[in-house]
Amino acid sequence: MCADLDTSAYYRITARHSSKSIDVYGGQTSNGAALIQWPYQGGANQQWQLKRLTDGYYTINARHSQKSADVTGASRDNGAKLIQWQNTNSDSQRWCFQPTGDGYYRILAKHSQKAIDVPGASQNNGVQLIQWQAHTGTNQQWQLTPVAAIPTAPSPAIEGQWSSRIAFPSVPVAAALLPNGKVVTWSSFDRNTFVGNQGPQQTYTAVFDPQTNQVQENLVTNTNHDMFCPGTALLGDGRLLVNGGGPTVATTSIFDGQTNQWNRSADMAQRRWYNTSVTLPNGEVFTLGGNRTSGLDGRGEIWNLTQGWRTLTSAIMNPFYSGNSLNRAEEHPRLVVAPNGKLFGAGPTPNMQWLDLSGSGSYQAAGQRGNDIFNQNGVYVMYDVGKVLSAGGNPNYDGANSETTASSSAAYTIDINNNQATVQQVPSMRYPRAYGNGVVLPDGKVLMVGGLNNGKAFSDNGAILAAEMFNPSTNSWSTMASMATPRTYHSVALLLPDGRVLAGGGGLCGSCGVNHADAEIYSPPYLFNGSRPTITSAPAAVGYSQNFTVQASSDVTEFTLVRSSSVTHSINTDQRFKRVSFTGSGGNYTLNLNSNANVTPPGYYMLFALNSRGVPSVSKIIRVG
Repeated sequence: MCADLDTSAYYRITARHSSKSIDVYGGQTSNGAALIQWPYQGGANQQWQLKRLTDGYYTINARHSQKSADVTGASRDNGAKLIQWQNTNSDSQRWCFQPTGDGYYRILAKHSQKAIDVPGASQNNGVQLIQWQAHTGTNQQWQLTPVAAIPTAPSPAIEGQWSSRIAFPSVPVAAALLPNGKVVTWSSFDRNTFVGNQGPQQTYTAVFDPQTNQVQENLVTNTNHDMFCPGTALLGDGRLLVNGGGPTVATTSIFDGQTNQWNRSADMAQRRWYNTSVTLPNGEVFTLGGNRTSGLDGRGEIWNLTQGWRTLTSAIMNPFYSGNSLNRAEEHPRLVVAPNGKLFGAGPTPNMQWLDLSGSGSYQAAGQRGNDIFNQNGVYVMYDVGKVLSAGGNPNYDGANSETTASSSAAYTIDINNNQATVQQVPSMRYPRAYGNGVVLPDGKVLMVGGLNNGKAFSDNGAILAAEMFNPSTNSWSTMASMATPRTYHSVALLLPDGRVLAGGGGLCGSCGVNHADAEIYSPPYLFNGSRPTITSAPAAVGYSQNFTVQASSDVTEFTLVRSSSVTHSINTDQRFKRVSFTGSGGNYTLNLNSNANVTPPGYYMLFALNSRGVPSVSKIIRVG
């Protein structure tokens, strides 16, 4: 049984046989630096923080680097060497402290049940520690000596706060916010794995209620559709359209959150897997990419309610292609509706394009995305009217050597107002990320959640647990609170109507060990900054450029709209943010969208009221258009 240890201090960890301390060689901060024994000299590379985990094990984290004690390659062999590595939540970084008497402990790795050992009971400085079958020797006995108090964690008013994990019946690979404030999620034909088009044409879905944390599962069989890795778009009436999802799948399904019913719509002309769909100003849906046979020559299609799909013969992926041999370049085009009514694309290749959907479709080059790389699985967030944040990504999407291909931390804003694209490189994120998610908040900031510092899919090695916040007013990033669970490939994040953020999923790879059929909810700092304003009355629907009356708290200084959205594979084309002009005071306000369908495509939006401290109300969900 593991000891119950005090985690409020940094510790010196000393070998009983040599009286030398565990040390990170040379004070290095990089992954893979050796853990050695060395006389204690008071350095931060000899001081260790113990973090207790829910299973009773601990991570052992170096004070100077914040990296964790780990067994190289998660080996189970005797003699495997100990190193420091960025925390990945893996069992090779989980340690049990077993009392051996006289205040000493044997320290066992969870994955191997072998003990931290000084090889050969050496007394020499610089000997690298190993794991070895547990025995009673003093070279496997360690004393914990407190050397410094751990500073109090930052206040939630500074970095926000994550909830405990919420269990889901299946891995939430995709998600969408419904007009009733609930969230629908889904995985594949199976709760925890996928097999392309080889499994039953069915999908495990769930509906999550963020007010009660209750999740209700539903196996969808009537549409004959495995909705794994599809395009997603929220329609003007609030229903969810899901199209494609496998190498032989041309199926389209529609979910109605009011009735909890899935129904089949018209099939596409082309089969798609990893495509992108976007709701258009007229309420139709355009889809592009993910063509499994025609690749970059695959044509885009437009769906509407009465006619189904029609093909645009000139709307293909090739204009986005940069000419280099890029891994899976035909997947996940980054598309948004621009204020001029055209589609704007800026990824994953650096080529930016305007796409006019009239007739058969036509392209106009819009320049390059700064000095950015091919950034598959980066984020692409429309954080204000005609303004896009592009950040992170990886040039090697689960290809050869992807685990050693570094992700990007670069970030760019792209202003697509006035019929041109102006790119500005802004400060990089603190952490490089691919497979993360970006979420625009009621105050106009963007939360970056999850991701991986390399391009390997179905892996938590190199997972980024700390969230980051982008402030467009200052073009700066701030590090936020860390979540408990890696959210990497096949994870999702969405804004909830109460201003919190749901983040979940990751994995869907069978017995791989990194399936995360759960979620966490993030409360941003604004929820710890005093009382919240309230909206007591707002219309259920509003039109473009229409005045409408809202009753809310007397201290309101701003109203904002955030469109309900759907997300999968880091793609969320539904996100929109707009500040709403208003007059009035004392609790009675007249608002005007001063907008059109290019700026606020038809659909359901969350209307927030904010006070002078930037604290938002719980939103009222209204239909626009």
